[in-house]
Amino acid sequence: MRVFRRGVSGREGLFGRPAASYGRTPVEFLQSGPRVPRRFPSLTAEPAFLPRGIFVAVTGWRLVVYLLPLLVAPSLPAVEGPADAARELARRLAGGFRGPISFTLRNLSDLAPGEVAEFRRALENELRGTALVEAGAADELHVTLSQNFATYVVAAEVKRGEERQVILFAFKRVAGTIRAGPSAVTVDKSLIASLADPILDVARVDADLLLLQTSRITRYAAANGHWEARESAPLGPLALPRDPRGRLMVQSGAYLAYVSGSICSGAVQPLDARCRDADEAWPLVREPALRAYPARGRNYFDGRVSAPGVSKTVPPFYTAAHGPSDQWIFARLDGRVWLHDASLEPVAAIGAWGSDIAGVATRCGPGSLLLSTRPGDGTEKDSIRVYQVVDRQAVEAASAVEMPGPVVALWTVDESSAVAVVRDLGSGEYAAYRLSISCSH
Repeated sequence: MRVFRRGVSGREGLFGRPAASYGRTPVEFLQSGPRVPRRFPSLTAEPAFLPRGIFVAVTGWRLVVYLLPLLVAPSLPAVEGPADAARELARRLAGGFRGPISFTLRNLSDLAPGEVAEFRRALENELRGTALVEAGAADELHVTLSQNFATYVVAAEVKRGEERQVILFAFKRVAGTIRAGPSAVTVDKSLIASLADPILDVARVDADLLLLQTSRITRYAAANGHWEARESAPLGPLALPRDPRGRLMVQSGAYLAYVSGSICSGAVQPLDARCRDADEAWPLVREPALRAYPARGRNYFDGRVSAPGVSKTVPPFYTAAHGPSDQWIFARLDGRVWLHDASLEPVAAIGAWGSDIAGVATRCGPGSLLLSTRPGDGTEKDSIRVYQVVDRQAVEAASAVEMPGPVVALWTVDESSAVAVVRDLGSGEYAAYRLSISCSH
């Protein structure tokens, strides 16, 4: 997970419109959507200009919340995804709470539990310093997530003392993402190592694993159900940027370690290391090969890439993966994930996810499998999601795998597994997890 934050629309939405055209007929009201002021000083009397339908929604909104999606015009512009929706809600709340908030969150849509949890985490992150409690606080916030045939809908009732506010707006499903049926993929997460120094990558060597750090490379072997360090070799002093990255490749009993600005090599057994300064393309994908140049002193790639029979400059990106039918997938700096064809030409945006993606060759149905982090700012716990990329769309294929902190690296290990490196928010250490992918039966 790398730091980037997608902006939200500056539009006020339904509740920012002037009250000049109130008093419409019920038919006009339902055709064009409600136009009500942001705040109601009192609910004891009905304002003369307020249509009866929306007044019921305000005073008894829990009883008619199923009708709220019908009041949101499907052509309205909307933010995208649960996290952006939470940030938009926080923006409209605009602070003003005097202490803890009695908070409830109901999901009447087809959003998965992980997406609802993502909404709550993002809202808590935006409302820093304000505790969300179940009951007993003076201020209240009751949120319902529902949907109509075109969009999802956030309906929120806010109580600050005697003041009440209703917030209603739409948000879109993340671009290119559609719901799959029952989970077709199983992800098994196992801890490889938890260390104080950053972990950059992990590679498989027969039954063992090589683990690359900023200062050394270590071989691990499986023993009694866990991984044990067997031998280690120092990489020597390297000139590293503030946010170093690394890539580890193994072949024929030797390895190549790409660390920001340097390349190290050596034998696997016994383990040794020789390093040199280098400004060369990194191998991001082994087969078929995809190579890219890291941006000097930065934590992303500058866009110069080469694949079998083609070299091209694409928009700068954080990570890349092999897609279906010799296509390529790039996680760009703006948070969008793009599908490119075999000649590296952009085809379609398939998601708005985190900055780390990795592909695995396990076939559990049509298309290829792609692992991805979720959007975030590097200060909260992350999760890994698994998608099947089919017909230029990303279909969720498994339940999200929760992580104890932000994911700082995600790389393919072999055809059925990947490694995720997490900065554990509890221990402060860097933990490497192996994610083994298998098909559900």
